[in-house]
Amino acid sequence: MATQPPGTETILVVDDDAEMLSFVGDALRMYGYTVLQTTDPREARRWARQHSGPIHLLVSDVVMPLMHGRELAADLRAIRPGLKVMFMSGASPSEVADHGIGTQSENILQGVTLNKSVPDLDIHGCQAYSVF
Repeated sequence: MATQPPGTETILVVDDDAEMLSFVGDALRMYGYTVLQTTDPREARRWARQHSGPIHLLVSDVVMPLMHGRELAADLRAIRPGLKVMFMSGASPSEVADHGIGTQSENILQGVTLNKSVPDLDIHGCQAYSVF
């Protein structure tokens, strides 16, 4: 399978905080990514089912009122097997851990600021990263 150059992939961003969602979406677009974004996990499921092109990465908040990030990621991977996932959260590391993020089965990326990590996103090597 041929890989695309960084900045050409499609990323689905889900965060219940509209300001954070806008910030993340704008930052990703600045680096050339196509961004689908929503504050509603149910809409993210619709995107996963109905978007005609590939979705290379899900960037999801961990703690959201309608559905937590881990549950959303599992739902979307059932629709789109092989979907890469990156978690982000403003919650404390212990609260994030309470939602099952940061287990040994996941790769953890901690302490990275968005503006530093965006140009170096390795979507093709990503399985599940947590960004705090």
